[in-house]
Amino acid sequence: MESNSIIRYSRYYYKIEHGGQVIVANLNNGMNFKMTRECHEILNQCICNSMTVEEIINIFEENDDKVYFKKLLSILCDYRILVNQEEQISYLPYILLTKACNLNCIHCCADAGMSSNSSELNTEEWFSVADKLKGMKIDAICISGGEPLMRKDFFEIARYFKNALNIELTLMSNATLIDEDKASKLVELFDSFSFSLDGIDEETCSVIRGRGTFEKTMRGIRIMQAKGMKNFALSFTSTKNNQQYEEEFKKLAAELGASPMIRHYDLAGRALEHTDLMAENDLLEYFEPSPLRGDGMFHYAPNQLPVCTCCSAGISRFSVSHCGDIYPCQLLEFPEYRYENVKNLKSLKDFFEKEEYKNTIGYHNFEKIYTPHSDQCKKCHVRIHCSTCAYTSHLLKHMNNKDEICHVKQKKWEAIWK
Repeated sequence: MESNSIIRYSRYYYKIEHGGQVIVANLNNGMNFKMTRECHEILNQCICNSMTVEEIINIFEENDDKVYFKKLLSILCDYRILVNQEEQISYLPYILLTKACNLNCIHCCADAGMSSNSSELNTEEWFSVADKLKGMKIDAICISGGEPLMRKDFFEIARYFKNALNIELTLMSNATLIDEDKASKLVELFDSFSFSLDGIDEETCSVIRGRGTFEKTMRGIRIMQAKGMKNFALSFTSTKNNQQYEEEFKKLAAELGASPMIRHYDLAGRALEHTDLMAENDLLEYFEPSPLRGDGMFHYAPNQLPVCTCCSAGISRFSVSHCGDIYPCQLLEFPEYRYENVKNLKSLKDFFEKEEYKNTIGYHNFEKIYTPHSDQCKKCHVRIHCSTCAYTSHLLKHMNNKDEICHVKQKKWEAIWK
């Protein structure tokens, strides 16, 4: 934080007031800070007047005030709530190549099946998607499905994305279709991988993913490692049947040199037909924010508030479905949140960077359920701490016991204002 730099609010800035206090937040990284309303009014006036750090400090006569405000500005800049230059968004697109999958997992949130969909984009249309992404600042692209390796043109499409955009590629797969030839090409094209397992052996895996899947997945992983794969993760969806094996799963991942990913049971697709699989007490936990950074449940220091809403959906994350429909997130592929079809756009860069997507019905519906902006939540003084994910907001909207869940969370998180 340079003394001569002019600071401004981050593009992800958000403010909430309650009882003479104000919490300011960055809704992209979840960092937030509490101050008095008087202090915020001073800060806001300085920001509106485009003052430098030095000019802000010098408006105070008392040394204690100077020290406090200098520390305040430093923290807010560290948290990226305040910035000294215009921020450029780095995007993370999810490319869902197909609805087809060789497995029939009972918890599949994509509701993928053996048959491909006639509406799927063809090879040339996927090439066009890559071309329409050109010029965007993209950290990486995640290619998934269904099972992306089901497509005969998979490697052709992946190679085109890699060469056209010169970026890192991540593959999400069940690994069961990997052989020696595919593994060599995958290691050449992709920078990281995520393989679904959902168990620690044949017995625990087959309950969800089908008989024989565990060994096929493990064989695919071994082949990939033999070809030089280094950076990969194993995912495990926690259910009533397997939650007791989570620690053993982490050990298995460590033995394989993989990063373990424990996932909640996503209530979408076929999972909605098997809600009895949701782990005990998982419903309320599903709506929990990230781990606390505070110093106790009954008092939080201003710079030790729990992580708040930090969902990149509708900001830097989006998905392109098998048929070209664009959504704010791969978990929010519901008709009401559909932005547009990529075939109707000349440029995805313009669509997002010029914020054209904010004019769509899908985005307006998304804002209605996203707690910081939802009309239903605007009077709630813990609305930015009730969850960190927009998908959970969607789920909560459809819960019969929504009011009960909200009451529990309000009671729990009111401690942030004490």
